[in-house]
Amino acid sequence: MRKLLSTLLFIGLSLGIQGQTPKEPVTKPAPQQPVKKKEQPQVYICESRSAYAYHNSLSCHGLQRCSHEIANVTEAKAKELGYRPCKICY
Repeated sequence: MRKLLSTLLFIGLSLGIQGQTPKEPVTKPAPQQPVKKKEQPQVYICESRSAYAYHNSLSCHGLQRCSHEIANVTEAKAKELGYRPCKICY
């Protein structure tokens, strides 16, 4: 049974190859890179009620005094929340 199937497969492929005309090679289109939004600069804010500035570095002396959580947000979001640039690191 196996020999019969392999013989039929061989004959089918042989006949199929003879009747075909050469085709142009198929080229795949280059995969598209996902469109990235322009990255906003990330800044750090202290989530204390009395905090008023955003910082560009975690090592900023002004941010070191924060005893609350420190959040990483975009500069636009920090401005939207009412923060201004730190006088030490900006």
